[in-house]
Amino acid sequence: MGLYHDVPSRDSVRVTPVIGFVENLGDLDKLNINHAEVDHVFTVSLSELMDQSRWTLDDLGQRGLIPRFKSPGRPDVWGLTGYITHHIIHHLLTPFKVTSKPGWTS
Repeated sequence: MGLYHDVPSRDSVRVTPVIGFVENLGDLDKLNINHAEVDHVFTVSLSELMDQSRWTLDDLGQRGLIPRFKSPGRPDVWGLTGYITHHIIHHLLTPFKVTSKPGWTS
């Protein structure tokens, strides 16, 4: 689908999220992953990610609030991944309602 805007990590490394769609992922064990960079591989459905009751905010003091996605039986999605995922869900995928200004008619 495309690239999302760069997001700086707390170490000032710029991360470029890539948004895509995988129709039939198949067996996750067959993925060729870099174990030095990836701790866990798991899937979460879009409908789960859009469920606001699964999101909380961690208060990291001076570092601010960080979104955390909780899904039973899977690792939490938090930190930079949680921030990016929450931002994409909130700003690109959450349904919105356009309302008219006072005095305008539809």
